[in-house]
Amino acid sequence: MKKLILISLAFILISCGPSPEEMATVAQVTCNIMAETKNMDGALRIKEINAAREKLGMPAFLGSDDVIKQSFEYGLCTSLVLNNDNDYRDLLTSAILKGVKEAEEEEARLAEEARLAEEARLAEQVRLAKEARLAKEARLAQEARTAEEEFKLEPIRRSLFNSLGCIACHSIDGSDGIGMTVYKTYGTERRLSNGEIVIIDREYIRESIVESFSKIADGYHPVMPSYNSLSDEELDILIDYIVWLNTDAKLVEEKLLVEEKLLVDDSWNAADSCEQVIEGNDMLQFNLKEMVVSANCTEVTVTLKHTGTMAANVMGHNWVLTNSADFMPVAQAGGEAGADNNYVPVGDDRVLAETTVIGGGQETSVTFSIASLVVGDDYTFFCSFPGHYAIMKGSFKIIR
Repeated sequence: MKKLILISLAFILISCGPSPEEMATVAQVTCNIMAETKNMDGALRIKEINAAREKLGMPAFLGSDDVIKQSFEYGLCTSLVLNNDNDYRDLLTSAILKGVKEAEEEEARLAEEARLAEEARLAEQVRLAKEARLAKEARLAQEARTAEEEFKLEPIRRSLFNSLGCIACHSIDGSDGIGMTVYKTYGTERRLSNGEIVIIDREYIRESIVESFSKIADGYHPVMPSYNSLSDEELDILIDYIVWLNTDAKLVEEKLLVEEKLLVDDSWNAADSCEQVIEGNDMLQFNLKEMVVSANCTEVTVTLKHTGTMAANVMGHNWVLTNSADFMPVAQAGGEAGADNNYVPVGDDRVLAETTVIGGGQETSVTFSIASLVVGDDYTFFCSFPGHYAIMKGSFKIIR
């Protein structure tokens, strides 16, 4: 059947010469025959192509069976039949280069998608951090309002405490007296004269006021009278005053300082450390969002390590410190300063410290005095390489 088809095509070609359509038909039939007979011997495939080329009056195919197989991989079988070997090699080279270009474009597309996904992830981190900061600020503001309200009630509570004579035996500053001090005792354990251990809570305080002889603290004499004629409101005022003495402004401040320390534990490299290490990578990331140093440090050394592989002119990083209010103006001025100045404005007093710009695998450091920095003030560190400072930034804090 195949021979009949080729013979018929040959008669057509001999009679009037092959038209472009006829040549394409011969090439397609030849390729179909080879494609349908996958187990065909390589020599037979070469024979099929040469038979077709002979019918078309073209030079013989001098290539190998591997060339024929490769033509199928790139969809160039008919081109192999219709072109001489040199022209076909040019077509094959173009197809290979096109494939390489398409692969590179796909790789670039995937890399861009990954970059955008990373930017979105970092933006989400920033959003969540902002929400956490705002929530913390709201909580602290509420605690401040509560503390202020409690402070306004303090004179009323203290007045009742003093008028009943409580102050004569129970100090409010922790000093010893006839009775147990009420300062910093709420919530603590206390041994009674009978050996029982109790927690000083609201119920214990209430019982000690109303029935003073029921639970005598170890080491004290039962001389306090019972105040069982006090109203529930008066009892609550006295108990609230004793509780308030354990959560006064000083204690609230201590509590907030402890919470502040806990919040920065992840970025605290070592207790009272005056040497800080921070890393930057090829993904526009610092490994720290917050750096904390002790006010006891006279000088601080910050070492920046670039853990990526890209060159400084492509993905360079530096470390710059300013007041938070100066961060954006200095960062923008850094772009104008240029690479020769490490993207830091020359002689700008707003710059508190800066390193040089480094590339992948490099590290640099800067040592500076913090004598002029104020505990509790806001400072921002960032990378001033153009476009980096929007993401690569964090908080720098001085704590006692």
